[in-house]
Amino acid sequence: MLQGYSHELTNPDHLFQRILFLVLFYVDLWSGRVGVGVFQLQKNTYQGPQAISWRPFFILFFWPHQPLVILPALLTLTTALCGEDVMQAGKDLRLERIFNAQSGKTIIVPMDHGTSLGPIPGLISPTDAVNKVCQGGANAVLMHKGLVRSAFRGHARDLGLIVHLSASTDLSPLPNAKRLVATVEEAVKMGADAVSVHVNLGDETESAMLADLGRVGYAAQEWGIPLLAMVYGRGPKIPNGMDPAVVAHCARVGEELGADVVKVPYCGDVESFARVCEGCSIPVVIAGGPKMDTRDDILRMVYESILAGGAGISIGRNVFQDPDPASLVHALSAIIHHGEGLQQARTMLAA
Repeated sequence: MLQGYSHELTNPDHLFQRILFLVLFYVDLWSGRVGVGVFQLQKNTYQGPQAISWRPFFILFFWPHQPLVILPALLTLTTALCGEDVMQAGKDLRLERIFNAQSGKTIIVPMDHGTSLGPIPGLISPTDAVNKVCQGGANAVLMHKGLVRSAFRGHARDLGLIVHLSASTDLSPLPNAKRLVATVEEAVKMGADAVSVHVNLGDETESAMLADLGRVGYAAQEWGIPLLAMVYGRGPKIPNGMDPAVVAHCARVGEELGADVVKVPYCGDVESFARVCEGCSIPVVIAGGPKMDTRDDILRMVYESILAGGAGISIGRNVFQDPDPASLVHALSAIIHHGEGLQQARTMLAA
C-alpha cells in the first residue's frame, strides 16, 4: 500500500523552488513482483511558511512479462485527499481540547500582554496566573512561545495551550503593526493545541498583517492545528472599533482568510452582536479589552454575548487582574458552559 506523506516547515528568509526525487525499490518475494517507485520532493518557499511535501511521481511494477505503470495524477489525487482527511482530524482533536464538549463553547484566557505592555499586574508571575485560571475551570490559555517553557506546567487539570504568533509593543511608533515572531512549526513542537494571529484592520500596515494571517492559515491547515484570529478595527478611517459593521467585517475577514475561531470586540448589545455571529460561520469569541469597573460589567457582557450566539470568551486583563481569578472564571463557566443566568453567576461570586 502506498501512502502520501506531507511535512511542512517554516523559514521566511528565502525565495526559491527546489525539486528532488527519491527512488524506492520494492520487492515482494511472495508474489515475485518487483517495483520501482519515484517520489517527488517539492519545496515551495516564500516570505512566510514554506511547504515541503513528498508526492508520488510514478510507480512502476514489473511483473514477470510486462510492466504496469500507475498514473501519477491518480496517486497524487489519492494522497492529497488522504492528507486532507488526516489534517482535519488533527484540527478536530485539538479543538476538542479548547472547546467544552457539552456546551460547544470555550473560556480562553490570553496572557500575551507582557510583550506589548510589559509585566503588568496579574502577570508578574505568569505561572501563578495560569494556575489560578486553571483552577477556576478555564479551557485554554494563550501566550507567547517563551512563556510556554516557564509558565505552562504543573496544573491540577488539563488545560489547552494556544501559542500566539504575532507581536508588537506599545513602545513602538507603530504599536498596531503586528509582525510574526513565531511559526506554526514551533508551536507544534511545543505541544500547542492551537495558534493565534493578531490583525488590526485599518492600520497602515494592514496588508502585511493580512498576508501573515493567510500564510499562517495555510501552515496551520498543513499541520492540522486550529488557528484563532484576533481581528480588530483600528486605524485612521475607523473612529469606533466597536461599531457593529466594523466588528462584523472583522469577524468575516478572520473566517475568509482561514481561521477556525475568530476573536472580536463585543458591540455592546445583543441584537448587533447577533448580526456579527450570523455573518460568520466559524465560532466567534469576544475580547475583554481594558479592565472594567466591576465584575458585574464583565458578567453582563459575557452573558449578552452568549445570548447573541457567541461561542465563548477570550478575555485577559479582566480575568487575570481580578482579585480572585479562579472564582471569576468559575462564575463565567456557569454562564458559558452551563447556561446559568446573571443572578446565579452573581450569587456564586458573592458566596
